Amino acid sequence: MRPLQLVIASGKGGVGKSTLSASMVKLFSRERSLLAIDADAEAPNLHLLLGVNQWDKEEEIKSAKIAEINYDLCTACNICVNSCQFGAIKVNPESGFPEIHKLFCEGCYTCSLVCPVKAISLVDVTGGILRYKSDLNLGAHRVSLISAENQVGRPGSGKLVYEAKTLGYKVLADLQTNFIIVDAPAGIGCQVVAALNGAQYVLIVLEPTYASINDATRLLKVVRNFRAEAFVVLNKSDLADKELRDFLDNWLRENGLELIGEIPFSDKFPKWASNAQLPVDFPEDELSKPFFEIFEKVKSRVIGDN
Repeated sequence: MRPLQLVIASGKGGVGKSTLSASMVKLFSRERSLLAIDADAEAPNLHLLLGVNQWDKEEEIKSAKIAEINYDLCTACNICVNSCQFGAIKVNPESGFPEIHKLFCEGCYTCSLVCPVKAISLVDVTGGILRYKSDLNLGAHRVSLISAENQVGRPGSGKLVYEAKTLGYKVLADLQTNFIIVDAPAGIGCQVVAALNGAQYVLIVLEPTYASINDATRLLKVVRNFRAEAFVVLNKSDLADKELRDFLDNWLRENGLELIGEIPFSDKFPKWASNAQLPVDFPEDELSKPFFEIFEKVKSRVIGDN
């Protein structure tokens, strides 16, 4: 059976996407088991908001390649130095031989192709790490978390997210659920494409700026390539002036999107997040109400149809 996937995404960073993702995970956990996936491999932080400080399993993913020099063959002709467009190969001033600066190497094969004595080869290296927590102990139902983290300077973040979701499909049977919530990275890059793959529903988080709406327009094009149903939440909604609000209303209407919730600005949110707390942990606070209302609307759409 095809997994039921809700992806929470944004066109730009810093709009409150992960706070909303973690809140949805907590609220859904009160009613059913689920799998959460942090697909923001460049900057994963969903585990922090969900209070995870120990993992049950970590797996290195060999999703990248870098150049390696065999100095038994190298003649120090240094043709490779001039051929590297990333500046990843420098001449050692003491030995006169080339050296690979691993952080800058993109694994593009150019140096290995131009080397006249075939002294350079590409080797597999760890592109990132998948971390797995079997049970977050959030409440009555079991919630598992998979978090993808790309290694600094390594390509292949999209493949890493693909591997995270592949692992996720395997653990669904153990969870006895088919429901996945994905915290996607911002933007429209490879990670986002991998995060959206297979999703039926996408919740797009906006903030009241023209930049956010512009970036969401680009994201929406990607979402619709996957034929997923999209709906919108506006964060920091009370900061929108009338001109911006009119622009947003027109944008929603032109794109056939429904605004299912508005969250006001408050300095309480970063204070809560710094203590691994979420608005839904404080149901008596007025700031938590929009999150509960958004949850009910998302549940009606996502679970009500399945």
